[in-house]
Amino acid sequence: MLTEQNIEAELSYAYLHAVASHAGFSCEYRNRHLDGAGVDATITEDNRKLASDSVLTSFSVDIQLKATYLVLLCPAGEPGA
Repeated sequence: MLTEQNIEAELSYAYLHAVASHAGFSCEYRNRHLDGAGVDATITEDNRKLASDSVLTSFSVDIQLKATYLVLLCPAGEPGA
């Protein structure tokens, strides 16, 4: 069973992966325990110009993910209370 912290981490990566994929980039999970630099994911683009005047056509960006949540309380008498 996943802990609350692990669930948050998985949701953070899933969201990043969905956004990157929608934009046409690749998104790779990184094992932060192995790299020692706190890198959770890498977004990569190879051989595609993002604009007609682009100088870079191949690059990668290392990402460190963070997750928080807020428990919303429903007033008494409302659904979910």
